[in-house]
Amino acid sequence: MPKSKKNGTSIRRMSRQLGVNTDKLSVYLQYLNDEVAWEPDPEQPRKPCLTATQQDMFLKYSFAWGMVSIGRTDEMVRSSLEKQFGIKEGMARVIIDESYHIYGNAREVHKKGKTRAAVLYLEMLSNLARADKDYKTAKEAWVEAKRLEGLYREDAAGFDPEDFMVKPNIVFVNNVNILKQQQRDDDE
Repeated sequence: MPKSKKNGTSIRRMSRQLGVNTDKLSVYLQYLNDEVAWEPDPEQPRKPCLTATQQDMFLKYSFAWGMVSIGRTDEMVRSSLEKQFGIKEGMARVIIDESYHIYGNAREVHKKGKTRAAVLYLEMLSNLARADKDYKTAKEAWVEAKRLEGLYREDAAGFDPEDFMVKPNIVFVNNVNILKQQQRDDDE
């Protein structure tokens, strides 16, 4: 069995186990690729568009993905979907799984969202402590927030002083023979 066919079969099997119908979701991927319009466009009458049901589902997928991308846990997203759209728990779980299929793996976005949420929380704590004139706590919270943002990493801090210690190899000469001789000397 060819390798690509085996991988395709396992992806289909995993999608079935997750309850994700890739054919059903292809219209949303097409919408994101601008192959399908949100509603009928008089300038492009032949371009397919989303139905009202598909528009409603896309809003749910986008809502779920937005919550995940800012660092909310799946349980928080599930609960928010239930309240916002009046749906049952099982349907909310399916929407979350399908939004992962539409938008991709959320682990890295999830980590960035959680980091950003932590930074905002620490900045808020710093501001509250400063308002209470607790400057030590304010400073510690602010420094921790900036450390999380990567401000104190050496690779992100800016220029390396060693880069400025090497003398530049700039020569201003009108005579080409002198320049060629200096290049030969540098090569040796």
